[in-house]
Amino acid sequence: LIILLFKLPEKSAELKNIRVEEVRSQTRPALQLTDIQADKDKKDTLESLFLDESGVVDFVNEVEKLKVEGGAIQKVTFASQKAVKDRLGNYGVPVVIDLNGNWLQIGPDLEKIQKLPFIFRPANIETARSKDDPNVIEFKYGIFLYVSDKLGEKK
Repeated sequence: LIILLFKLPEKSAELKNIRVEEVRSQTRPALQLTDIQADKDKKDTLESLFLDESGVVDFVNEVEKLKVEGGAIQKVTFASQKAVKDRLGNYGVPVVIDLNGNWLQIGPDLEKIQKLPFIFRPANIETARSKDDPNVIEFKYGIFLYVSDKLGEKK
């Protein structure tokens, strides 16, 4: 019993040191640095997707190209000339895209808009039958187009 009482604290300390060394050997600083570089690259890519003034113009140009293709897109309007903050603290410009036609025309155009290489989220959708032709649907697609903080902080 006396031998156990003297040896047990020694063995406990030895086991603790082995566990500490095992944890230290599992964390490799070189791997963490490569992860940091990969994360920095992802951050830079995401930041480039938040638009500046020329990026907003590029967005409108891309939607106008879809309009020229003969789809249901009628016009692009800005609900506000200034960037506004959303509930998460990101800046964006509210945009409304008007589409007219039947569902077979509107559906593919909405898919094309969704595939554009810009960060935006749908904010509002309004539909109504045309007063002139009941077979035509007037579709208003409101989106929140994310812009850079620099553009949002301009007054």
